[in-house]
Amino acid sequence: MEIADRFRAEEELSSNVRGRFYIGGQWVFPETDALISLVSPVTEEVQAQVPAGSIADMAKAVDAADLAFQAGPWPRLTPAERAAYLRRVADEIRARLPLLKRLWPAQIGAPMWMSEGFVPSAPAHFDFFAGLAESFAFEEERKTQFGYAKVIREPVGVCALIVPWNSPLFLLTQKLAPALLAGCTVVVKPSPESPIDALIIAECVEAAGIPAGVVNIVPAGRETGDWLIRQPQINKVSFTGSVAAGRHIPAVGAGRIARCSPRTACPARSTAMSPAATAPCSRHREACASRRAILPRSARCCSTKAGIVARNS
Repeated sequence: MEIADRFRAEEELSSNVRGRFYIGGQWVFPETDALISLVSPVTEEVQAQVPAGSIADMAKAVDAADLAFQAGPWPRLTPAERAAYLRRVADEIRARLPLLKRLWPAQIGAPMWMSEGFVPSAPAHFDFFAGLAESFAFEEERKTQFGYAKVIREPVGVCALIVPWNSPLFLLTQKLAPALLAGCTVVVKPSPESPIDALIIAECVEAAGIPAGVVNIVPAGRETGDWLIRQPQINKVSFTGSVAAGRHIPAVGAGRIARCSPRTACPARSTAMSPAATAPCSRHREACASRRAILPRSARCCSTKAGIVARNS
């Protein structure tokens, strides 16, 4: 990333994203003065600060999502009506792609070529699930030995979406789009290491006109996240992250018979090339091709368990 193209929070982010949470359809000031400092992987300097969610902030988000599910219009719309909103969210994300493509390298140091390839998947997730509104059988009749039975697929309720640091936009939209199409309301807890993508998605949700309380976004740390998964209003938790947390969250959910979809880290791969392999030759091209094939599928974890090594000759 060229120096001229580096992310500048004060210029590129709205005051809402830099200083508030999205709760109940409004941009809400935090209950405390706690801040999340985002350190640039390029300069190792603090490049932005956003509020850190407290339990009090998260409680507001849970109450807003619960109210929107129990009394709001969202679960009562038809799938086709919800799909129209999803397509509008996709359009809003597409309008922000240049900024979103810079955010991933700026927050965690992902290569720009990877960001260019992955970030456009975010609006595609919303378009894909909007398309399912026309083909997925939300209601169907099935023949049984006693006659016919009607199968009705209903929204599960309030979902907690816990998003990891390493691929915040891709994984958030992968969780959020199907939850919304199903008619669920959500509380999103992005990682404190990379919270900005989720707050920009909040701007997209607001611009698309999704009803108040359907989407609530509060960046927070582990203590607040642990409080979130224990709340009786949370009917399902979708989690991506560490193996330890992947064991903990389903165990907590089992205590109150809550649904949980955990996805834990997988082994990472890396590429090691000798100085000779960096020359503009066929071996270099082969190594680069292998890197591009393996790195996006390695979950970019900190534990390297496999690699490709280019020999000197």
